[in-house]
Amino acid sequence: IKRYHKNALANMKLARLIYPGWELRVYTDAPLPEWEKVGYRVVVVQNAYARCGGDLTRMRLLVATDPFVDAYLLRDADSLLSYRESAAVQEWLSSAYLYHSMHDHPSHACCPLMAGMWGGKMPIEGLTQMIALKLKGNDQTFLRKHVWPVIENSTLVHNAFGPGKPFPKARVGLEFV
Repeated sequence: IKRYHKNALANMKLARLIYPGWELRVYTDAPLPEWEKVGYRVVVVQNAYARCGGDLTRMRLLVATDPFVDAYLLRDADSLLSYRESAAVQEWLSSAYLYHSMHDHPSHACCPLMAGMWGGKMPIEGLTQMIALKLKGNDQTFLRKHVWPVIENSTLVHNAFGPGKPFPKARVGLEFV
């Protein structure tokens, strides 16, 4: 979707500074050559749309099924990366927790996992089968019903407005992850 391209391209530049050494991936079932021109890998997954139960929002979950990825972060393409989130990610990576969830705005209280604010150090068992099901509800509902129960006891939660660990870096202005 065109409205996401501007911030996604900005994130590609920011990622080099905020997450050095990480590989930024875009999961799609159609080539995105303009993104590859700026030096990022676009993972083209054949029949990705069908493999995700006909739900575009689930395509990004494919990274959480990849046994060759050491750690992954799921972010919304239109949300700019920040040093605040990077500090929280570094704290999680240094912990024994396998998964990470961030809540940095009062409206994030709705869901245990925000679709674009979590990550993992290993694939989620059974996720490949779950994302293929034609389930009703949006991505937040899917994560709450099907993913959170599997990872809840192995998740470090950074939360600025509720239960969990506070963010290790102070907010700058009105920014939020």
